Amino acid sequence: MKKLIFIFALLCSTAHAEFFTGNDIQKWNDESASSNVSFGLLYGYIAGAYDAGRGTLHCSPKDVRLKQIVDMVTNHVNANPATRHFTGDVITAWVLQQTWPCAEKKKGTSL
Repeated sequence: MKKLIFIFALLCSTAHAEFFTGNDIQKWNDESASSNVSFGLLYGYIAGAYDAGRGTLHCSPKDVRLKQIVDMVTNHVNANPATRHFTGDVITAWVLQQTWPCAEKKKGTSL
């Protein structure tokens, strides 16, 4: 149930434009070997989505590398074509949260 609430909260967050989807991530990944632009878009977009959720949506180990994260996200996109229409930030956040969830904070504790 918590996972469903988490996904719903991501989808219903503040209104703003969502420019890129899982389809874009797949396209950039397919083209990244031959195009510096696609390589930069792929790595830059996923790095930004990773940074936006770090410490709140996911709690990755300190020694994680961007290549590892890109591999995780692109593997998910390739293996799940039915969800490629979701926004890239939601896909990235979901993959990372499933892999490295943050420990729940105890009630009554402060930041």
